[in-house]
Amino acid sequence: MFIIFILYHILYIIFQIKKQKNQFISLPIEEGDFLIRLLKMKPMDNKSMGEGYEKTKPWHPLYNIILFTLFGWLYLQGLSNPTLNEALITGLFWSVICIVFDVFGWVIIKHPWHLTFKEFYIDYQPWISLIYVAIFLGPIIGFYLI
Repeated sequence: MFIIFILYHILYIIFQIKKQKNQFISLPIEEGDFLIRLLKMKPMDNKSMGEGYEKTKPWHPLYNIILFTLFGWLYLQGLSNPTLNEALITGLFWSVICIVFDVFGWVIIKHPWHLTFKEFYIDYQPWISLIYVAIFLGPIIGFYLI
């Protein structure tokens, strides 16, 4: 799948260059865009973020727990005397930062992918709650991996 992903982007760039001489090239870097084009899925519309995004929802908590565990472990490795209390404080701090950024980035600031409070905090359940739990637990799991 990775090779298809790379080949797709190379061909996309070639077609963009042929089609838009002397203009900026736009690259489809989102996983959803890749799935939409390659697998011929439904794009974003008024009712949803698109089929590619919808199919990746169950994976969002998984990649968040992996990433935040890794970065929690790296952060705690840099401390002279890492403690469980430090991991708990870090997890809480990171969770609060992500919640605040999500409110502004997904709900308050208007953009093509903007969501209402209901869409983000009710319709995106249980995924958004699991993501915040994963962010909180990441440094704690990272602490136990030291």
